[in-house]
Parts: sequence; structure tokens; C-alpha cells
Amino acid sequence: MRNGGVKIKIRRELLSPESIYKHQNYSTVLKRHERHKRFRRALKLFIYSLFAAVLVLLLVFGALFLYKQIQAKNAKPIKTEEVRH
Repeated sequence: MRNGGVKIKIRRELLSPESIYKHQNYSTVLKRHERHKRFRRALKLFIYSLFAAVLVLLLVFGALFLYKQIQAKNAKPIKTEEVRH
């Protein structure tokens, strides 16, 4: 590798009134960000749980429907005697 192939430069901002003002409410912004992250995580969990519940309900109702179809197919017809007048 060449001498001095990759150079990484770190940019440092000097403390000026503008940069201090930008970071003045940093803790508030960080707290809001954490709340937003927790909300999004809870929302994802709710949506995935709802999706799983709907999927389970579809499977249960589908199995119930198939079971009734099979029962109706295997049911023996009731024999009635013909009534002669």
C-alpha cells in the first residue's frame, strides 16, 4: 500500500454562539427521539400482533369450514319410506 493511501480528516467545529445555540436543547431533542422510537416499536408490535391474530382466525375458520364440508359429504342420507295412498 502506498504511503498515506487513505486519509481521514476529522472536522471539528469551534465553539461559537451559533453552534452553542444549535445544541442548546439537545437533551430535549434526544428525549423526543427516544419517545418516538418507543412509539414506533410499540406500533410495529401492535401491527404484527394484529396480523398474526387475523391469520390465526382465517386458519381456524377455514379449518371449520372444511370440517363442515367433510361432515356434510359423509353424512348418510335419511331413508324415507314412500307412502302409498
